Amino acid sequence: MVGKDGLKADCPCRSPENEHMPLFQFNCKTHGVFEVLRNSLPKSERYKCPDCGKLSPYVWPLTVMRPDSLWAGHVVENHGYFTSESQLGKSMKKRKLTRIGDRIDAEGMKAMANAAAAARDAKFAEESREFMRRAVAERGLLDAFGNLKPEASAPLSDTPLISSNDDRLKVKP
Repeated sequence: MVGKDGLKADCPCRSPENEHMPLFQFNCKTHGVFEVLRNSLPKSERYKCPDCGKLSPYVWPLTVMRPDSLWAGHVVENHGYFTSESQLGKSMKKRKLTRIGDRIDAEGMKAMANAAAAARDAKFAEESREFMRRAVAERGLLDAFGNLKPEASAPLSDTPLISSNDDRLKVKP
């Protein structure tokens, strides 16, 4: 019986003492791929097939790695010239700066910033409305329902303002 990890249920690699031992794959021409737990790869890079005993070559794993984006050397704005991510990381750590990991992180931070800006704008709008309600109510320009009285929107004078020193601009107590 084969488990979810592709290993047989009675495979010795499932025992706790072999937990940190590397698993090597070899390819027998007759019986196909088989796995062996060893401390290290044999020097000949061959191992006997458990079914037929023929020496089988080692199968090199296709490791998935994210390449270093700065491997060819790049000038990073405000930081200088770097040939590896680790060099840039050290420089940023020295300057006490933080990097955003990848596009998903940047999009998440952008969404958080947009939400914070929307919340700030909503708070400002509510505070402005409340300020205007108080300012208009103090001057007696609101009716019993909180709406502006008609005389509140009537012009105070038909004479245009000529300068900022006009007496009509001064607040009366």
